[in-house]
Amino acid sequence: MPAIINMDDTLDIIQPFSEIEEAQPAPPVIKKGRRGGLYLFANLIFFVILLSFETYNASPGHDPFAYLLLLFALCSLPTIMVKQSNGPLCLLVVTGPVLFFYYGFNDLASYFLDIPGYYRAPAGGLFTAAELAILLGIGCLFLGYTGGTKLIGRKGQSLLCADWKTANIVALGLLCFTVGVYATWQGQISVAYNQTINMGSSLNASLIVLGRMMEPVAAVLLSYAYLKTRSFRLLLVVLALAAVKLPIGILLNSKEIGVSFIAIFLVTTWLYDGRIPLRWLIVAVVVLVFFFPLAYAYRTVLGEHQLSVSKSLKRSEDLFDKAMKKDSKTGGFAGGIKSIAGRTNLKTQMEMIINRTGHSVKFQGGHTFAELPVFFVPRLIWPGKPTVSVGQLFNREFHVSLDPNTYISTSFIGEMYWNFGWAGIFVGMMCTGVFWGGIGGSAAMGGQATVSRMLILVSAIYLLIIRFETGYTQQNILFMRSAGIILILHIMFKNRGK
Repeated sequence: MPAIINMDDTLDIIQPFSEIEEAQPAPPVIKKGRRGGLYLFANLIFFVILLSFETYNASPGHDPFAYLLLLFALCSLPTIMVKQSNGPLCLLVVTGPVLFFYYGFNDLASYFLDIPGYYRAPAGGLFTAAELAILLGIGCLFLGYTGGTKLIGRKGQSLLCADWKTANIVALGLLCFTVGVYATWQGQISVAYNQTINMGSSLNASLIVLGRMMEPVAAVLLSYAYLKTRSFRLLLVVLALAAVKLPIGILLNSKEIGVSFIAIFLVTTWLYDGRIPLRWLIVAVVVLVFFFPLAYAYRTVLGEHQLSVSKSLKRSEDLFDKAMKKDSKTGGFAGGIKSIAGRTNLKTQMEMIINRTGHSVKFQGGHTFAELPVFFVPRLIWPGKPTVSVGQLFNREFHVSLDPNTYISTSFIGEMYWNFGWAGIFVGMMCTGVFWGGIGGSAAMGGQATVSRMLILVSAIYLLIIRFETGYTQQNILFMRSAGIILILHIMFKNRGK
């Protein structure tokens, strides 16, 4: 059971810096000529690296060389477009690398590693249909985004322009962290070895889900408060809480829980300062180099003993010792690359969707989007409100796993095609880009930083970009609900004097 923070003791932390604020640093402006040179240089380096990989490629089937070149050129396009990395186009700065990682990293790693489960299309043309679909989807997303910043972003810049008092930010952050960690703990120990979940009553389940949503909010609030004040004491609090999350993540068998605070701190620092926090990034990389292998080894030990999280807590010390020994026997760096490439690959699912939809599998015709237009209607009022687990439906329709309850990610682009074909990708990703552009333009931190804007941007980065792999409706509903909660908090805590 995690230690609960005594809120009566938070005054000692809050009071020393409650009235001390530092001006937001001016974000660096990258000149157009320099942006173009950087873009060309990065693509040239990637071409040379890819060419060197190509010389050792002896695998049969389709060669993704041309696809990877175009994918990298497209995903690095924000390098030319973005003047300020935390300006209206800030979400594109994250989107490009994330989508290359999801759709290209597996192909790139396959040149020199044997990736388990890797699908290589038969030899044929320069591009497969799935590769063209991916490039079209990303291109439409970027094009729609630039339009969204102009159509919606400029009109929304007057929103959320009042900041909160620092003391309120810290107090709410500590409260959210306490409730969030407790809810996360209760939620994870209810997960059995076979991944079934027993949280008790539906009310208890709802409270746990709500509590888990509060933990990322806490990370944003406390990170923002530190950046706003540059208080050394608050920095110690942030580092301590981030350190506490690492062993909790291992014990609860969730790497996301372990690294979420660190990741949010890095993203928040970048958005606030407008530049990549290189020193903090190096520290985070060093920490994660040790964390991830140990987390994988611990999960393997749990699987070997068929232990649920709750049962493993009674043997945590013994399991840690076994995990440390197993970690030293794993495949090292190459093994970690294989594991990451296999778990994050979305291109294989795209190949399945493009090749089989309309032939052995029918188009969904909007079925997986059914809940989106009525998301604001509570299920208490409409118990029969449509809901679709896209990943499970995909698994059952395409017969990917023997277990029908296994969730297989489709990605936003794949789901668009599965519903409406090529038109779905073009229209759907264009509209998605407009929506994202409106968010980025309205909450841009380059002009004036506020904690409400920071919460909106970090929510969008996590729920819409990082979780791009998951169901489209599910993630957009989660974001809109989060935005609604943030708006309520903004009304409650905004500084009335500004």
